[in-house]
Amino acid sequence: MVLLLLLLVGIQFNEWQTIKNSFNQKSQVTQIMQRVAKEKGARKTAVWSNTSSVSSGMLIKVHDHIYNVTINTDGNSYTLTKATPIQSTINYVKEGQ
Repeated sequence: MVLLLLLLVGIQFNEWQTIKNSFNQKSQVTQIMQRVAKEKGARKTAVWSNTSSVSSGMLIKVHDHIYNVTINTDGNSYTLTKATPIQSTINYVKEGQ
């Protein structure tokens, strides 16, 4: 019975860590998007991202401009570079669809 209880506690702790990490990643993406909005003089609602986790190669769209984000190796800074999509039509998907 004690082993089963320890197993269940371990599983719950693992799930909690996964949820916490996911929240932290989304929070970092939100921070980057807010900084980009301020830097580009755009409303926060005019900034889009193609991912909910921070990584080099993520794309951010501000109005009609698309930027490639490169994250520094220490994770404390980023660089924006203008990007041009290969496809002329981009399909956007709302979160949860």
